[in-house]
Parts: sequence; C-alpha cells; structure tokens
Amino acid sequence: MSSMKKMSSMKKATKTTAKVRFEPRVVHIDEPRLEFRHGQRLVYPRDGLYLFGPVGATASVPSVRYGVIGTQEGVRRFRTWAKKLNSFIPIPEPSFRSRPVEPHHIPFPGFAEAFHAE
Repeated sequence: MSSMKKMSSMKKATKTTAKVRFEPRVVHIDEPRLEFRHGQRLVYPRDGLYLFGPVGATASVPSVRYGVIGTQEGVRRFRTWAKKLNSFIPIPEPSFRSRPVEPHHIPFPGFAEAFHAE
C-alpha cells in the first residue's frame, strides 16, 4: 500500500472515532479533623493551636529557622509580617461588612505562645 493510501485511511479512521462526553460531577469531602496537643481534634488549625497548642513535644524545637527569597519589597513585607506574628494579634475591629458573629475571627496568642518556640 502506498504511503498516500495509508495516510488517507488513517484520516478516515480518526474521523469515525466516537467522541467521549465528559460528565462532570461534584464530590463533597468533609474537612479533615486535625490533631493538636492532648489528642484534641478540630477542623480549624487556628482554633486548635490557640486552644490546645501543637501536637508533640515542642521542647525539641526551641526555634524555627527560615529563609526568604524575593524582591526587596517582598522580603521587607515578610519581615513586617513575621514581627506581627511574634506577638499577640487581637480580633480585628468589625467593619461595615461584618456579620454579628464571625467564628473565624479569634485572637492569636503569638508564635512563641502557640508553638512554644521562638
């Protein structure tokens, strides 16, 4: 069979191939319950750290070291954020868009207090 005939028959074969329809579906997966100190389990990490602290012995982690790669402005912003994270962060003041109860707004005790590390 010549190469032209082979190409012609291949084109015909691909044209007659049935199309497969994609049927999307949504599957809901519940949030996992995370474990904190004393075997306590909660969905929200901020609540668990605030109420119970991290799981495991934190005495073996006296400090956390990190590196930052970024622009000068990015590194400056990271340093500002890291300083804020080291101290108590109160609940934000309500704004005109606030709801009466916002359970995700809780105070943060500060990194050292939450993780027992510097």
